[in-house]
Amino acid sequence: MSCQRILEIDNEVSRRENTDNQFGLPPASRIVPFAARDVAASSYAPTRGVTLGKPVYVLVLSQGLTEAGSQLIQQGQAQEAIKKAYASRDQAGGKAIIDCDSRWSSQQWMGFSVEEYPSVEALQEHMKRLKEMNWWRYVENTTILGTAQE
Repeated sequence: MSCQRILEIDNEVSRRENTDNQFGLPPASRIVPFAARDVAASSYAPTRGVTLGKPVYVLVLSQGLTEAGSQLIQQGQAQEAIKKAYASRDQAGGKAIIDCDSRWSSQQWMGFSVEEYPSVEALQEHMKRLKEMNWWRYVENTTILGTAQE
């Protein structure tokens, strides 16, 4: 499957899953989401440019909360969900490189972050747990996966 086709599928999934969120609210978290979810948590195995066991970087572009995410905040449950997501990242060996607020400079992106995982397998482990948490019901993000240039 080509990268272009993966992006087309991701965009279609995003449109279907996030049709109710037009609020532009700040994100509850800036953790890995949507494109990585479908690629990393699936049986898809990268064959070009990614060596298994090689560190993987995730750029997370955060657009905001879904309506369900806004309800989590109102119910006082958002912090607990964020703690679980961060614990999952830590358990997979992932670490946050940087977390940035871009609300002051962008109407589309509320913020962005970069995370590092020790391998594709570690990222897949994290994505599996986020999927079990139904994480993407609460946040609207786009992700880009990559490896360091040699």
